[in-house]
Amino acid sequence: MTHSCTRCGGTRIEEGVAIGLSNEIGNIGPKYTKGIFVGTLQMYTDLCLDCGEINRLYIKDLEERKWDKKPGSFGSK
Repeated sequence: MTHSCTRCGGTRIEEGVAIGLSNEIGNIGPKYTKGIFVGTLQMYTDLCLDCGEINRLYIKDLEERKWDKKPGSFGSK
């Protein structure tokens, strides 16, 4: 299935590009709790190779979880 960019209309879309951290260990993504443990799921993007627009962010693991809706960093709102 060919998608087009929502910004420029380009069709060179690279799908499933992982989003990562450069100086920390872990994933950037939705946070969830399981008992006393906290986890984070890997997020992915579909990226337009023509203009650099990120067309969508998503997760691949759709298992039901208790999603944490609190800010992640001290002082965040």
